[in-house]
Amino acid sequence: MKKLCVAAAAWALAFSAQALNIEFLGDRLTALQITTSKTSGFAGALEYRDLGTGQSFFAYCIEPSQTNNFDPAGFSLGTLTSTQQSLLSNLYSTSYSQSFGDVVKEAGFQLAVWEIMLDAGGASGLKVQFGAAGGGNFYVLGGDDLAAVTQAVNIGETYLQAAINYAGPSLYQLQALHNDSFQDIIAQPVPEPSRLALMAAGLGVVGFVAARRRRAG
Repeated sequence: MKKLCVAAAAWALAFSAQALNIEFLGDRLTALQITTSKTSGFAGALEYRDLGTGQSFFAYCIEPSQTNNFDPAGFSLGTLTSTQQSLLSNLYSTSYSQSFGDVVKEAGFQLAVWEIMLDAGGASGLKVQFGAAGGGNFYVLGGDDLAAVTQAVNIGETYLQAAINYAGPSLYQLQALHNDSFQDIIAQPVPEPSRLALMAAGLGVVGFVAARRRRAG
């Protein structure tokens, strides 16, 4: 757990740089194949490695019309509109931890990210959906496993509405990374400093309890 906290702090520093040389390692899980109005491919968390630090990290695609490449590439810091930044921050705060590690939930999370990026002129009218009946630039058309894709759409819509309605504090720092030739991504979220302090305090309590138990034994 301490290694995770240290890595998070290191990433906070790394993202302050003007560019990162990173390598795409592949989908984190065996992701769902989903066809949308913008692309046909896998939807889920992606794994990368920062070649400067050797640290691997997870990210989500924010530009589905482009592809990924396994060759190392330079990424610069990208930009988001204020609406995109706010909704993505809310999405991560409400649903990132509960989606991570589940193929269908990660696909739903990716669909919510794409809806925010491609239709977020304003929060009203945003919807993760099948077909174009509700309007908007982004919608799902199908996939290899229709039952799983339908479940991912429903989960993505639940995540999206939770993000729209969220009024709490931002729990993560998010950074968009841009490359002219490959998919832009939202990099692995880093806990805010106050949250890192709480995590460290929690680790201290766990260590104290463990020490007490060893002495008692």
